[in-house]
Amino acid sequence: MYSLRDPEGNRSIVRRIASLDKRNDRQWGKMSGAQMLAHCPLVRRFGEDGPKLDKHPFFGPMSTEDWDRLNWKHLDHHLRQFNA
Repeated sequence: MYSLRDPEGNRSIVRRIASLDKRNDRQWGKMSGAQMLAHCPLVRRFGEDGPKLDKHPFFGPMSTEDWDRLNWKHLDHHLRQFNA
């Protein structure tokens, strides 16, 4: 499992984001690439500062590790959506 708090894990997600362009067709869903990027968290800031909240609106109280895992999986899901 990768981590956004780990420098190499963070760089790998940033590289995948940088690989996106208009030619990346979505494989499912309704969001465009631009909408997906606006929907996802700011990766570098999370890697440096960690989460800003200790409670998720749906999942409730979460540790830094929980936020890290959730954000990694969320980003990975959407990047796969656009073949990145």
